[in-house]
Amino acid sequence: VLEHLNNVYQRVVQVRAGNGFKRHTPDHFELDPLDTPTLTRLLDELAVPALGELDWVHALPLSVTGPVNEQSLVAAQWAGLDTVSALMQAWGQTSRTTALRLWLMSWQACPVAGEVLRPELAALAGITEVVPQEYPVRCHWLDWPTPRMDTQQLMALLAASASLPRRMAIRDGYLWQPRLLASPLPASAALANRLPMDGTFLILGGTGGIGRTLAEHLLQAPQRRIVVLSRGGEMPAALAAYGGRVEHVRADIADLTRWPAVLDQLTCRYGRMAGVVHAAGVGAGSLIRQRDARQLGEAMASKTRGML
Repeated sequence: VLEHLNNVYQRVVQVRAGNGFKRHTPDHFELDPLDTPTLTRLLDELAVPALGELDWVHALPLSVTGPVNEQSLVAAQWAGLDTVSALMQAWGQTSRTTALRLWLMSWQACPVAGEVLRPELAALAGITEVVPQEYPVRCHWLDWPTPRMDTQQLMALLAASASLPRRMAIRDGYLWQPRLLASPLPASAALANRLPMDGTFLILGGTGGIGRTLAEHLLQAPQRRIVVLSRGGEMPAALAAYGGRVEHVRADIADLTRWPAVLDQLTCRYGRMAGVVHAAGVGAGSLIRQRDARQLGEAMASKTRGML
């Protein structure tokens, strides 16, 4: 890839993840991609006033391989969220005349055709939308079929970046992009509600606003029961009014050591669940420039580790 890029770009700089700040050659650096001051030092050297445009190809998410587990979730957050946030924090510390185009790479994270093999890398969908809202930066998310980038396809996309959408995926030699299509409402209530009209539904995070609203909707069918699971808090009054059809269980789905025991208890008591709604989560919204990796990781635990 580097060889082909050198044939097109005036200068190609390779940056490897490491510790501190090391310059192996004029165009080969090793640094900590989470350290904002170090990234600022690098950008100050690259984004000189005479440079009109800078393409940053962020390929760290391609290093996330192996089974989907707690370790891969940590690696994905580091590669796709934390390091991108640190880069943007460094970029925003100084007023720059250079135009930045950010290319975020992943593999098998988009549901183009068939199973999504790397769901933890789909977190790039969020930061791809947020970065251009906070910084004057063009951002593209490109999802590959394997962890290896195709050089020719990459070169073609880099050359045509002005006309490309924000989200893309490559499969079988074709470039795919998501589209919003209008869909007519179901003709009847029977088609609109395809969930079972009876049975027990488990709602993770059921005491929050979204979970509570969905629970009330499900309870409109008199034969349904609801199990509300949350880390704490009291049963909302709106749900308590349904009496014995609603049960509140206190547990933390992000605690993977204790969660299997909780799941066994639920299985013994209720058997097969008619459905599961994952509405657990902690609000930790803030601007990228104020983002703290540790705090966000803790806030996202119920969404990420909880999915396991």
